[in-house]
Amino acid sequence: MDPKRAYTRRIAALPPRLAVPGTVGPPAVLDVDPPHRTGWSSDTFAELAADAAARAWELLVMGPEREAELSFEEDLARRAAASEPHLIAELAEAAGVASRDLALWAQAWREAGRGGMAVVREAWRPAQAPLAQAKADLAESGLPGEPKTWRNRITQGDLQLRYGRDERWYRFVRDGEGWRVDGPSSARPADVIYPP
Repeated sequence: MDPKRAYTRRIAALPPRLAVPGTVGPPAVLDVDPPHRTGWSSDTFAELAADAAARAWELLVMGPEREAELSFEEDLARRAAASEPHLIAELAEAAGVASRDLALWAQAWREAGRGGMAVVREAWRPAQAPLAQAKADLAESGLPGEPKTWRNRITQGDLQLRYGRDERWYRFVRDGEGWRVDGPSSARPADVIYPP
């Protein structure tokens, strides 16, 4: 067939797009362990396949524009957040990350997603206006102590507000020697000082 005829011929209509299933189905996994020297097991592969299937389903349901590509650390936090607590140390060791850090990332991911993990990992210098508003809200809160500001963090007693690069506020509470995310974020600092 010559090229002109090939490009002018009628093409049959594409079949209709299949509906997205209501839930994630189980992945097909071979019931054979990989070679022992790899350090992997068929259970590990089954877990990875189930995670990949769940991510694919989420992208089908929400659309690819809803979430940008995750960094290695973000994807690790996402996986850890969905894991049983006793498996986080194993996942951290396999990834070469301190298990305490991964536990904090996972907890932040569960509470506040990508933004929560970002404010756990970084301190930065935002403009003064949002910090001034949060400081004023904290001063009126009746909490003991004076608000202290350091970079994107305002601390008063056992409560800390962190301002993210996403222009949202995150509530942190003291947890032993450190801090942990306590709930979802908000555009207004008062909303995280007095959670519903």
